[in-house]
Amino acid sequence: MEHDRHGSEVPELGYQSSAPPTMEAEAEAKSERRPRTPESFRQLFPDYDKFYDAAAHGDIETVKTMLDAGVDVERQRDDGATPLVIAISKRHADIVQLLLERGIDVDSPVLNAPPVFHAVKASEHAPRLIQLLLDHGADVQATTRPANMTALHWAAVNGMIHAVDFLIDKGLDVDRRCKRGKTALVLAAENGHTTVVKLLLAKGADLHARSGNGGTALVWAASCGHVETARYLIEEGTALSIASDSGHLEMVELLIEKGADVNALSTEPRKSTPAVWAAILGHDKVLKTLIQHGADLSVTLNDGATLIDATLKRGRLNTTKTLLEAIGRHNKYLLRILLDSGADPARPSKSADTLMLTPLHYAVVQLSTDAKKDTSIVDMLLATGKCRLMEGEGAACTVFAYVLRRFERWENGLAEELAFRMLDSISDVNEDRSNDGCTLMHAAYKVPGLIDELLQKGADINAKDKYGKTPFLMACRSGPGLLKFLVSRGADPFAVAIDGRSALHIAAANGRGLVLEYLLNLDIAEEGKLDIEAKNNREHVPLIVAMIAHHEEAALYLLDRGAAPTGHRFDRRKATALHFAAMASMHRVADRILADPDSINEINVHDTKGQSPLAMACMAPSPTIVPALLSHGAHINDPNPLTGDTPLHTALQRPHHMGPRDKRYGNPALILLHHPDIDITPRDSQLRTPLHLASLHHNVPATELLLAKNADPDCTDKYGKTPLSYASNPNIAILLLEHGANVNHAEPNGWTPVHRAVERCWVNAYEVLVSNGADLETKTGDDGLSARERMKRMGGYVRWVRREDEFLVEDVKMEEQRARELEG
Repeated sequence: MEHDRHGSEVPELGYQSSAPPTMEAEAEAKSERRPRTPESFRQLFPDYDKFYDAAAHGDIETVKTMLDAGVDVERQRDDGATPLVIAISKRHADIVQLLLERGIDVDSPVLNAPPVFHAVKASEHAPRLIQLLLDHGADVQATTRPANMTALHWAAVNGMIHAVDFLIDKGLDVDRRCKRGKTALVLAAENGHTTVVKLLLAKGADLHARSGNGGTALVWAASCGHVETARYLIEEGTALSIASDSGHLEMVELLIEKGADVNALSTEPRKSTPAVWAAILGHDKVLKTLIQHGADLSVTLNDGATLIDATLKRGRLNTTKTLLEAIGRHNKYLLRILLDSGADPARPSKSADTLMLTPLHYAVVQLSTDAKKDTSIVDMLLATGKCRLMEGEGAACTVFAYVLRRFERWENGLAEELAFRMLDSISDVNEDRSNDGCTLMHAAYKVPGLIDELLQKGADINAKDKYGKTPFLMACRSGPGLLKFLVSRGADPFAVAIDGRSALHIAAANGRGLVLEYLLNLDIAEEGKLDIEAKNNREHVPLIVAMIAHHEEAALYLLDRGAAPTGHRFDRRKATALHFAAMASMHRVADRILADPDSINEINVHDTKGQSPLAMACMAPSPTIVPALLSHGAHINDPNPLTGDTPLHTALQRPHHMGPRDKRYGNPALILLHHPDIDITPRDSQLRTPLHLASLHHNVPATELLLAKNADPDCTDKYGKTPLSYASNPNIAILLLEHGANVNHAEPNGWTPVHRAVERCWVNAYEVLVSNGADLETKTGDDGLSARERMKRMGGYVRWVRREDEFLVEDVKMEEQRARELEG
């Protein structure tokens, strides 16, 4: 179960969160929190020290009285702090709100940082304080000078996980760099904030991003001595230089297997790669492993010495021999000796990026860095007649494809000339294939001159790879001119891949409108026209393929050319075209389908999973089609026959509710709740009402609307839980309690809402429950623990609060998993 414990969607409703007192001292803390001041406070020269102290100690009455007396709300303390920043630093949200309402500058920097940066450091109170600032016009994208850091950078530096989570949800770029080129992940790692590192990675931060001096997050964590952070990053990153320096072969192999960069440069001394450390320290087995995986042996050290010179100077004869053998691969005299001794020029070895490359491929790659473009080694290898031009996983990974990609880069037509020489070295142009079955024709399908050359050598223009794709099918991702040329040379436009995809399917999947036009206009005398309603193995026609790939223009063109908008069911879900338009949020396609008179028979059809087009639209990333479906007669309360979910249930379970897309296109749950025919009482298969789901998925606006429509706050699901038991968001807890929810409702096993809050570390929701009379002594029926005892078992109040971070990271991952399940 996910939770949003900060209530970041809207300002909190009547609840003020301060630094949490111990449970034993809650009553005293509440009674002594605010010292009283005289009712009348007027001075000709205001006592600003008293004003600052009142702001710091949460004395809102004195602050308000002095503001009424005319103190300058913008006046700074001697250290430069404004009253706003003082209140923020002490977590007094009520005073922050009062100062903002009195017009204090929401963006005035203090110590070169806007107030939002100071709010970032307010731990669990940060989201509420930041939201208050944003509600009064603060710029969430503001940066500091001269470091050019955003609030997210600042939160990462200070380990403020609540602020990090909140700011990412507000749209800050997780991989944006500050002036020093550091991302939030690098800054968090540099400062040893492991939990923040985990959260940033869960939110999609680039693990391999480098700072201005080339350091990754792992490099910074290791260099600053943050063992825990480094250990976590090593699971994904690399400590290859350290392992190579120490000669730990098993560790080197493990790190390479995990994706370590074998040519990563160390920061001190500069220009030292793992191979440098292994060579100069005599770790021969490590060096061989690095070479096998593509280590660059041309690197020079700081003093200008080559790697082999430095190794000889240190007397490392074993690694010197290994280097000579490896370097000999690029020496034509040594190469001639090897070939004459029976060396196999077609035998591949692993490159730096784990591709299997032949000696010919290595030699051609070497040409890219050779200013003289000496092809003598390449010619020597080709002359053996044993080279394989198509060695590789697929056509794009082969040496032949590498040369073709150099047509525009190498001068004087060298690449073109080399390509033809390579073809001349092959005895059977149909037998040389990549691992996936691609022929030379597949690799050269974009080059007419090579196509003609291959045809003269007997190549099959309709050869298929192991997936059944021909060069013509591959060309359907390009332009119509190429297709016309291939047809003129005998290519079969009616070819179909093993998965049933035709040329129309491939063009539709790639949004190639001009290709679709060419294919549909093509009329072969003996074969006729391509079938616009042909289905692939997944029972998808080109129209459906275009919608799945989110190519709306292609889908509209297919409809213009006669693709049937209704009357068909597709794939194992037996979905209609309208289902797919709803899933893809294609408003114009949906309008075209709904314009068909027969659409009235399909607008409420369920697929095999029980989903209607309206339910699909409620799950779509951009729910633009919901109003159109309702206006054309979609049943707003139509339940899923398998789960009991109505469209409202589905809308309330959408991942990332009220995100940027919802703000642009509208929240489908709110659209449905504003409809006059909406029924808010149906229950799903777990007997949950819409109010349960709004609480569970922390949808504050939907909760407000449901309660305004008299939804029962004490209704129970099949587990005996009320919506309050799911309320991790304090704003929702307040709303439910204000509408009469029973704060001590017990489930059949004796669990109450406060037990749930303690179990999942819902800190702010817990405070709301306690302040509204939650019983901390009631024991559950299963494990016999009270809420107080449960908290004690989790380490006591202070440790319990700290553990909230762990649950936050866990909930982020669970939310991502739930989103994937819903989208699937």
